[in-house]
Amino acid sequence: MVNRKLMVRGPLATVALLMLMAGCGSDEVSRSTDRGGSNGGNTEDTGSSADASDDAQITIDTGSTGDADSDTGTADTGTADTAVADTGGGTFEFGDPDPVPAYSSGACPTFASGSNDITTSGDPRDFLLFLPANPAGAPVIFLWHGLGDSAANFAGGMGASDIAQEYGAIVIVPSMAPGGGMLGPIWSFPSSLGGAPAEQDLTFFDDILGCADGQYDLDNRRVYSAGFSAGAMWTTYLTMNRAGLLASTAIFSGGVNDRLTFPYTSSDYPMPVIMSHGGSTDSFNGILQFMPMMIDLSEGLAADGHFGVLCTHSNGHTITNEIVSAAFDFLFRNEWGTGTSPLATDGIPSSYPSTCAVVE
Repeated sequence: MVNRKLMVRGPLATVALLMLMAGCGSDEVSRSTDRGGSNGGNTEDTGSSADASDDAQITIDTGSTGDADSDTGTADTGTADTAVADTGGGTFEFGDPDPVPAYSSGACPTFASGSNDITTSGDPRDFLLFLPANPAGAPVIFLWHGLGDSAANFAGGMGASDIAQEYGAIVIVPSMAPGGGMLGPIWSFPSSLGGAPAEQDLTFFDDILGCADGQYDLDNRRVYSAGFSAGAMWTTYLTMNRAGLLASTAIFSGGVNDRLTFPYTSSDYPMPVIMSHGGSTDSFNGILQFMPMMIDLSEGLAADGHFGVLCTHSNGHTITNEIVSAAFDFLFRNEWGTGTSPLATDGIPSSYPSTCAVVE
């Protein structure tokens, strides 16, 4: 049983300058309104401070996730070298996942439980590693934290240590690079928010995965990614750009946006994706409206033949315990190379929130 208590943080005094740089105007507002959204619904208590170095902090006591369903695990998809999936968005021929990228900076460091350092793109980076009792041949999940948060806080809030034991998975929680865009450190997805080129964190992901595979001989058909807010936008970007490596992803208040972040683009392969948003008040300082961003993403994925589940809640820019619990269950049911999920035929488990629905 996992007990999660998550702290969500975010810079305060960035609204006017970001709106000017990003060109956020009446078109964005009306687009949100057309989808039932609201332009003013920031759930963070930012007060009246104008000091961008301060953080707004919200403690979300999500309580206990409960025990995982007894039938959770890898779907029996067979071991054929090649599978053909007709997902509705096209016919895809699956063989093996893409080769795990080789480490870009020479000899891999040796990883151990706890904090680890790695040099990537010429810079020192760090991440937290949580190992199951037997990491050899284990699945692996990456957890990406939000803006202003930390790997340690996010790992604690998501119950990373417990997830490693409950699902027998290696859990990796990377830290944002120091510096970055106007908001400080931020994952390097293409964005009007600034930050490094996307290749920086793509290489970071590739290098960690490559070195982890070299050390633990990962189950390469069971590589997953999940993130919240900025981490969800980064997971969105990985969904579209690392589909040859990822079996499934979970995106909590992320998505796509043609003007402020990046547009939807088709990936090389379809994959099962579970998503969530917090309704019309799910926003970052009134600038990023996550409800329409998630709807745009879900519609794009459905049109491309991805199997998607979208869960909603009314708590704004947060993660609810019930949705996170469902998301981990969803992820670890899926295996690379099918293009779909067991839930496509079995239906959504009764343990999931009633607001979770298959995206048609």
